[in-house]
Amino acid sequence: MTKEEKAKYKKEWYEKNKERISKREKEYYEKNKERISKRVKEYREKNKERIKEYNKEWYEKHKEQQKEYYEKKKEQIIKQQKEYREKNKEQIKERKKEWYEKNRERILKRQKEWYEKNKEQIKERNKEYNKEYYEKNKERVKEQSKEYYAQQPAAVYKITNIKTGTIYIGQSTAYKHRWSVHRYELRHNKHSSLQLQEDCDTYGEEAFIFEVIEELPCDTEQDVLLKKESEQIKKHLNEGKELYNKEGV
Repeated sequence: MTKEEKAKYKKEWYEKNKERISKREKEYYEKNKERISKRVKEYREKNKERIKEYNKEWYEKHKEQQKEYYEKKKEQIIKQQKEYREKNKEQIKERKKEWYEKNRERILKRQKEWYEKNKEQIKERNKEYNKEYYEKNKERVKEQSKEYYAQQPAAVYKITNIKTGTIYIGQSTAYKHRWSVHRYELRHNKHSSLQLQEDCDTYGEEAFIFEVIEELPCDTEQDVLLKKESEQIKKHLNEGKELYNKEGV
């Protein structure tokens, strides 16, 4: 029997006995699952670099062939992957978690390096994305912002210049956001207090600290807040403090 005839015979025999072979292999694997997994794991650990090199060479040789195969079977592959993920959701989640814990430092290091290389590009992309998202979802964003700020605690607060000791007393229905607004206005030379703006230009933003004097519920009326702000201004003036704003007295 020639080499070609042997190959043909083997192929025909395998086709005839495919189901039986598959069944026996499956039964064998089920009986010896742990032992097989252990041996495979040990082999991979010993031959890590060799396997990596082999996979790389194999992929380079079969790149186009793999691409063609994927295009032909795309829908079937995606369906199988989806089904597998659904069946093994918890197992996949656990494996990902374990892998991340083992490689955490390496992952963080690579993320940091990648971010440093692409910082400007990322900022520009995020800027464009945020702009597009806002345009598409303008009304929803406004509504969400309104709801968010409505739930924030109100407060009477002070901003202190640690270089000069001068204080700005204010009130807000959403004080956590209000400090951001103050900083934005100071950075863009738009603050209503000219003296505070001048001192910020002189000493820098880091010379100012924000502190809450009294936190109040989110539904506190504006009249109540204005009254408390006025009381705090009077109190600080009576203590001999220098204020940026005295108009609330």
